[in-house]
Amino acid sequence: MDFEWLNRMSPHLDWLGLSIDAPDDEIHTKMGRGRKGEIAVGKSKHLERCLGVWEMGKSLGYGLKLNTMVNVALEYCRLFRGRAI
Repeated sequence: MDFEWLNRMSPHLDWLGLSIDAPDDEIHTKMGRGRKGEIAVGKSKHLERCLGVWEMGKSLGYGLKLNTMVNVALEYCRLFRGRAI
């Protein structure tokens, strides 16, 4: 999504739904959230992109719906990496 697209869609949309599942992109990379090329090199920019889209949307009057998941298993997975859970 870029500013032009968001502006063009503003008569038809009220809200933007963004999925942010971690406080930083290092965790997003480990979770596989990002573009295919980013994940392949281990550097997601998912959070950065979401924040940029939100700033553009906010300037156009969109509401925000934040989709997230609470992943309490993440630390457990780090401890037992490679083992079946």
